[in-house]
Amino acid sequence: MSARCSTVSSWRGPGVPLSVHQAALDLCAGLAAEGAAPAGRRMYRVYADRITTASTTA
Repeated sequence: MSARCSTVSSWRGPGVPLSVHQAALDLCAGLAAEGAAPAGRRMYRVYADRITTASTTA
């Protein structure tokens, strides 16, 4: 791996390492579980899509 880590950038400044986002996604898996609120499932799905896109372009 190069000296630069893969990041998910935001307009607020330097990005957070992609591994941190992936760990957060794993911790939030309950938001996608059966019986979760629709907004929670959608939020999880949008976040997961962003992580997947960032990891494929990194």
